[in-house]
Amino acid sequence: EKELIMNGRKTFGGKSLAGVKPTVKAISRNREEYVGETKFDVIKQERNLNPVYHPLEKPIEYTRALNAVKVQKIYAKPFVYALAGHTDGIYKMAFHPDKISWLLSGSCDGEVKIWNVATQKPIFSFAAHTNSFVQGLAVHPDGEKFFTCGTDKTIKIWHYPEEDNEVLEASNYQAVKTYLTEEPVLDVDIRNSKKETNFAACSSKISLYDFERSQAIATYSWGVDSVSTLRFNPVEKDIIVSAATDRSIVIHDTRLSTKSSGASVRKLIMENRTNCLSWNPQEPFYFATGNEDNNIYIFDMRRLHTAHRVLLDHVGAVMSVEYSPTGTQILSGSYDRSIRLWDSKEQLESGRSKQIYHTKRMQRVFSTIWTKDEKYVVSGSDDTNIRVWKAEASAPTKILARREKEKIEYSNKLVERYKDLPQIARIKNHKHLPKQIYNVKKMRVEMKKSAQKRDQRRRARNNRSAAEPREKTKTKSL
Repeated sequence: EKELIMNGRKTFGGKSLAGVKPTVKAISRNREEYVGETKFDVIKQERNLNPVYHPLEKPIEYTRALNAVKVQKIYAKPFVYALAGHTDGIYKMAFHPDKISWLLSGSCDGEVKIWNVATQKPIFSFAAHTNSFVQGLAVHPDGEKFFTCGTDKTIKIWHYPEEDNEVLEASNYQAVKTYLTEEPVLDVDIRNSKKETNFAACSSKISLYDFERSQAIATYSWGVDSVSTLRFNPVEKDIIVSAATDRSIVIHDTRLSTKSSGASVRKLIMENRTNCLSWNPQEPFYFATGNEDNNIYIFDMRRLHTAHRVLLDHVGAVMSVEYSPTGTQILSGSYDRSIRLWDSKEQLESGRSKQIYHTKRMQRVFSTIWTKDEKYVVSGSDDTNIRVWKAEASAPTKILARREKEKIEYSNKLVERYKDLPQIARIKNHKHLPKQIYNVKKMRVEMKKSAQKRDQRRRARNNRSAAEPREKTKTKSL
C-alpha cells in the first residue's frame, strides 16, 4: 500500500485501496528437515508425482533400465572360488543343519571331507568306505550325526568332529554304528525331524531302519530293478518317492502294509531313467526329477499321470537337481559339464533357464546344493573340485550401504518392468554357451526343423491322395 501511495496511485483496478491491508503468502518449512547437521546427511527433497509434470518419465525409465541390464551383464562374474583337496570325483554333498558354513562332501574313492566354506579350508577328512563310492550322504536334523552308504554293502552313522580338535586323527575316527546289508546300497535319506530315529536306504528294494536295531524293520518294493535314489517328503514324513533303473518312479507310504506292493501308492514309467529327485520344501506335493533324456520334469504327486512342468535347456543327462530353501528356484547339474538355474514362474513355464555356469576345467557335474541363505550355490564335479558360485551372477559380494541397496533394487525393478521390450529382452536373455553346448543346440534346432518339414510334406501327400477319386476296378465274371 505504501508503494502504491508513493507512486501517486490510490486506486487499483478502478477500486479504492483505502482500508485494504496487504497480505503476503510465505512458504514455511522446518529447517531441520531440509538441512543436515553435516555434509554427509541426506537432504529431504520434495517431488510432485503428478504425471502431468513428468512427460518424459517413461523414456527416462527405459534408458535407465537399458543401462541397468547392460551393467548387470558387464558385472556378471558368478564364480567365487574352488575347494581343492579330493583325489576323485565329487559324488555327494550336504550342508550341516546348524553350522551353515560346514559342508560335507563324499567322493568316488570313499573319502568324506568336512569343509569350512567361510575360511575355504578343510576341517577333517577320513575314509568312510573302502574300495567303494560314497553313494549316499545324509545329515540328521539334530546336527549331531550324519549317514553315509556305499557299494561295499554298508551303511554307517558318524558323529561330527570338533572343529578345534587337533589331536583327532583320521585313523582313529570310527563310525558310531555300522549296518551290514546283502546288496550294495545306492542312496540313504532321513526324515526331516530332530527327534526322528528312522532312516531309509535303497538297493534292490527300499529298507527302513531304526537306530536301536541292527536289521531293517520294513522293506518296500514294487517289482523293480535296483532303486537308484529316494527322498522323504519334508512335510508328510511317511511319504517316500523313489526312482529305479527300470525307468519307474514310485511313491510309497510307510504307514501302509509292507507286504508285496501294499505300501506303494503310485507308480509311473518314464521313457528314460531318472537319476535324481528333489522335493519342493514350500509346496511339498511337487517334486523335480532329473532324467537321462536331458530334461527336468516337475510332477505333482496328486496328478502323477502327466508332468506339471518340463525344463529343457540341458544337452546332457541331468545328474543332480535341487530346490532352493524357499522353493522358488531350481538348481541342476548335468553331464554336459554345466550347471543351470531356473527362477520365477515365467521361466519355469517356458522351460528356459535363467543362468548357465561353466568353466573350461569343470567336468561332468554329479552334485549341486544351495546354501542356507540362498545367495550361493555349490557344485561338485568329476574333476575333483568343489566350486562356489553366486546365485545372482551380477550381485556384489561386499557389504552394501543402504543407498547402494536401494539403487540395486530400483534398477532390478526397472529391468523387471521393461523386460519384454525387444532390446532389453535380447540383452537380458543372452547367455554365453560353451562351444560344445552351442553346437549340440544348433544341431537340435536343425533336426527339429527337418522333422517339421518332413511332417508337413507327409500331411500334404496324404491330403492330396485323399482328395483324388479312386478308380473302380472291373471284375470279370467266371
